[in-house]
Amino acid sequence: MHEEYREQEQGSPGSDYRLVAGTDGGQTKTVTVLADLRGRCLGAGFSGPANHITEPGGPERCRRAVREALEGAWRDASRGRREGGMLEDFLVAAAYGMSGGNDAMASIIRSEIRASRGVFVYHDSFTAWMAALAGRPGIVVIGGTGSVAYARNHAGEEAATGGWGHLMGDEGSGYWVAFQALSAATRAQDGRGPATLLVEELPAVVGKRDLSELHGWIYSAAGRPQYAGLAAAVGRAAARGDRVALDLLATAGQHLADLAVTVARKLTWEEKPVLISYVGGLFNSGDPLLSSFRARIEQALGNEARVVAPRLHPVGGALLLALRAAGIEPGEQVLDQLEVTLPRVLERRQAQNPAAAGHS
Repeated sequence: MHEEYREQEQGSPGSDYRLVAGTDGGQTKTVTVLADLRGRCLGAGFSGPANHITEPGGPERCRRAVREALEGAWRDASRGRREGGMLEDFLVAAAYGMSGGNDAMASIIRSEIRASRGVFVYHDSFTAWMAALAGRPGIVVIGGTGSVAYARNHAGEEAATGGWGHLMGDEGSGYWVAFQALSAATRAQDGRGPATLLVEELPAVVGKRDLSELHGWIYSAAGRPQYAGLAAAVGRAAARGDRVALDLLATAGQHLADLAVTVARKLTWEEKPVLISYVGGLFNSGDPLLSSFRARIEQALGNEARVVAPRLHPVGGALLLALRAAGIEPGEQVLDQLEVTLPRVLERRQAQNPAAAGHS
């Protein structure tokens, strides 16, 4: 399930300035971060989604996304450096956590990226688990454009639930929340449902004047990532006390918790409470979702589970795996460096490029 799909060896870097690259490739965006071998993050780059390679134009979209994200991270990391050279001269290892990661995607990535000790591709649920729990046994729930839960116990056994996509499942995901919000807003507009601030917040979040204008955008220009991005309007409406939005976030939290509860029961756990963490833009929607998530898990599992905040951003899991590939076993000092420098680098780059924010 967390299979490392491909690996390549290409010699040794030609400088003491050695770097690793970690990438989180979701359905909305691709994020790459470069770090040194001490875990100090130096630069970040963003690009569009790299998944769905079976769709028309998918392989080229994947190539472009991974290339642009890495190039952006290199430009960011190179600010103020006097030394010359190409990134390939310094890149020791690169790890990719990709939504829908498989052999075909790994082959595409390897055709674009070179690193002296290898390029490694994993499913993003595994790198999210690595980031959230720093490799400790437990469960991670991803609430982004889609939704999935991944579990790994002390014996290295693993299980997953969810991840069925927007047409067959993904309850509690950004896409699902957006769909439910649009339905609630149109019912309110027609007088078929309760009044809600979603009528104004949904168009506003994508720069449209009203639901009619939003309707035209959805049916002509919006893809899955843009559609899922409408979930941000629910958080805004909830922050203003809108009951419909508050209830919707609470329901999403319950759906995401159900993923965790289900996958927890698929494995045997040597130690309890089982740690359950979470990643993905939807968990930034506010307290109503997270409180509902916690309450549902406590109701189902009681003292046998404990919800903990994620240690690192999802791209941090890929960085940890890249460091391991470079021969560095990340200890607390490396984790502390990542905890401090990774948010700083991402926040700086997102401030420069607000469009980079989204439900990964």
